[in-house]
Amino acid sequence: MTKITKNRSDAEMFEGWQEPEIPEATFSSTAKAKKKPQEERIESHLPESVRREMERLLMEMKLDFFRRGIQDVAYVLRKEGDTLKLILESKPKK
Repeated sequence: MTKITKNRSDAEMFEGWQEPEIPEATFSSTAKAKKKPQEERIESHLPESVRREMERLLMEMKLDFFRRGIQDVAYVLRKEGDTLKLILESKPKK
């Protein structure tokens, strides 16, 4: 058995130590790497100003629903001719 020396700094104690690779760490890092290109692909279809305005309006709607006690909200996308509509359908509390 090795003798444990006292009054060592953290850097000295962990010198040469490497954290073992665990499956959870590998999975989470690959999931993040795969997610980013998809986000870039989605965001590339909308101009930044439109995306920000849409996020702002959606947040306002969510807060309004929360204040009124509405928790069940359905997001519906409809294409009507050359128009794309995002509809939030709420189900009031009974």
